[in-house]
Amino acid sequence: MAFGIVTVWTESGEQQEYELTNPITSVGRQPGNDIVLNTSAVSRYHAQFAVADGQVYLVDLGTVNGTFVNDVQVALNSRVPLKAGDEIVMGDMMLVFNLPQARRRQDITLTPSTTTIEDAHVPFRMTVDKPHMVVAPGARMQLALVLENQSDEELTLEIALGGMPHEWTKTNWRELVVTPGEQTEVLVAVLPPRSSKTRPGRYPLSIRVSNKGNPNEYLEAVREIDVVDFHGLAMVVKPGSQNGIYHIAVQNQGNVPASIELRGHDRAELLSYRSRPDQLTIQPGETEQATMRVSPRGGMTSNISGEMPFAVVAHSTDVSGFEAPVMMHYNLSAGRALPFIAGGALVTVLAILAVVVGIAVVAGVLLYRNGILFPEKPAATVPTPEESLSVVEPTPTLVPIPTDSPTETPLPAVAIGSFEVEKSDVVHGYDTGIRLTWNVLYADRITLYNQADPTVALYELLVEPGVTQDAYEIPLDGLSVGSHDFRLEAGYGAVRVDESVTVSVWRGCVLDPEVEVYESVDPDAGQIDSFVGVSFVAISPTLDGEWFNISPAEDVRGTHGFVRAEDLTTCYPAQIPVTVGGKATPTPTVTPLPDTPAPGAGNDVGT
Repeated sequence: MAFGIVTVWTESGEQQEYELTNPITSVGRQPGNDIVLNTSAVSRYHAQFAVADGQVYLVDLGTVNGTFVNDVQVALNSRVPLKAGDEIVMGDMMLVFNLPQARRRQDITLTPSTTTIEDAHVPFRMTVDKPHMVVAPGARMQLALVLENQSDEELTLEIALGGMPHEWTKTNWRELVVTPGEQTEVLVAVLPPRSSKTRPGRYPLSIRVSNKGNPNEYLEAVREIDVVDFHGLAMVVKPGSQNGIYHIAVQNQGNVPASIELRGHDRAELLSYRSRPDQLTIQPGETEQATMRVSPRGGMTSNISGEMPFAVVAHSTDVSGFEAPVMMHYNLSAGRALPFIAGGALVTVLAILAVVVGIAVVAGVLLYRNGILFPEKPAATVPTPEESLSVVEPTPTLVPIPTDSPTETPLPAVAIGSFEVEKSDVVHGYDTGIRLTWNVLYADRITLYNQADPTVALYELLVEPGVTQDAYEIPLDGLSVGSHDFRLEAGYGAVRVDESVTVSVWRGCVLDPEVEVYESVDPDAGQIDSFVGVSFVAISPTLDGEWFNISPAEDVRGTHGFVRAEDLTTCYPAQIPVTVGGKATPTPTVTPLPDTPAPGAGNDVGT
């Protein structure tokens, strides 16, 4: 079954239908594209349909006349997700995208069927299972492929998996030796994690087997994997300073949006509940907050006192009907104390509060003007070119480019002279982006990938063979906390070489000067005084979520300490995770940090 269907309409009204059966389908006027549009208004390599994260995207390849989806132009070298019925215009051609028919239950079989893939120019063949192709996050699906050496020589075969996040797929062999005539079985497992980041949808699992002695000899199979959705909620409730007020934080731990109603319940039905808001729509992995006011019902007798147990219930309104209750207590005696403050006494209380607030505002203004409250962060020191650059003459790996005739003079070799990252550790709120630079020798196409989504290029450039020096900056706002691998691929014809770099992205936080920083999660271990006044820190949570490991942004792998989760009140770009049980508190409101230019930021980037 295809990932999508594209119908091409010409000016004369003719139409032609194409099934998107590969992870990447190329479109352009140049013969050799998967979809050839025979018109001069379309570029030679105009666009791509790419499958990633269970979604089909349209990727513009930097065209002159542009690409439009529903009359909105696609930004150069960027991608947009497609949905059924989207109209795409390339030059004077119109394309319509539609989803394939949904997989029906009767289409699914638990009896494996097999497909044999072979090529007359490849000395081996493979047979691939096609078992049940629906898998739930947290579950395991396995398929087998049989490799047969049809040559008279021993072969070393390499197995590469793609089309899905690499941490979701495993195989018992990455490289194996197969003797002449031998058949060997290789197992491939798909294990999407039970996480809110596991997006449901259809994924193209690609299995590529190549001859290590001759990489141009390879076979590839694509299997469609449907990852289904799941639901889950977590909630924490914290009593407010006023009796009857409760602050609620609800986290969607499923992988699809959740619509939540907040309710209260006590067995004797003596209390009434009012939430603001009373309904929440929460995206996967995100947290929303609400406030619940609890009060005695009318007609309740005055001789009832003490603490009344009740439950705050987060109820999912979708088909799952998932509920997350948290038990709390309401003080009946304190709840009736407020009505007795009336008349002149209430006016007196309000007047005193107004005076106190006025004094606090004046004091705050004076402290702010004198730089005591919220002191300014020292300006980032921008290194000189001599400090930030060290020139290294690399020794590139050379790959000869094949020629059409053995008698022709060999062409120069494709090579990546250098592929570097300006900083291998960056911090949200302190740095603005990741800057990658490279020097490529004799290539006609240069492509940059984020290995988290290896099927879609971040940046692609067609160049004249020679020496190409270029750079690309990736905004930090679009990257999650964690390790990111970036791969640069350079090619000429069928020859490809690549290099990779790794960048660690850290979460940034503002640390209040009065927050206590400890040497370990044991407060008795002592405090660290050197963190006082540090505005930005790089943080990562401990396993129980009650503490955070922090380091100065300038030295994320150096000095470190520990602070309690509730003491970090402002974080960028993500909120402090909500945990169930322990000392977890409602997730604080996020306030964006001020923009602080990273060293070297602001320079023009070549495109």
